[in-house]
Amino acid sequence: MHANPIFTNVTHLVLDLSTHHRRGWWAWDTLSQFNTLTHLCLCVTKAHSGRIWLLSIVPHFPSALRVCVVYIDHFFGLESLVEQIMIMEDRIVVALDEGQDTCSLDRTTLEKTIWWYKYEMEGKVESDGGFWRRAEAKVAELKGNDLNV
Repeated sequence: MHANPIFTNVTHLVLDLSTHHRRGWWAWDTLSQFNTLTHLCLCVTKAHSGRIWLLSIVPHFPSALRVCVVYIDHFFGLESLVEQIMIMEDRIVVALDEGQDTCSLDRTTLEKTIWWYKYEMEGKVESDGGFWRRAEAKVAELKGNDLNV
């Protein structure tokens, strides 16, 4: 099976999985053929959904992938997901929306996540460079190779 040539030079990919309830809507084994994919973001509604999606997707991460961000919209079960991710794959980091109330989350969990947009203006600019740099830095930090952002 060969990857669609339209994806030959894709380096950054954001997939909104929040509206898809069936895991089979994409043949995930083709993801490993994205030879240039270095940054992947999966947007899901709930932490539980994120875990289910990751179980299907992680085995097919391409070798060039440096970071996979899982953006969670709702926090229920987030602490458990963060812990499971750290065991599952060290290139994954969880992103939260800074505008949401994070008071219910414990400090340890928050220290293992990043903000989707760190500053309001960042969300209005065309580039997501700051977001991807934070994701890479968090992966390095969690691996013990702290990178300054």
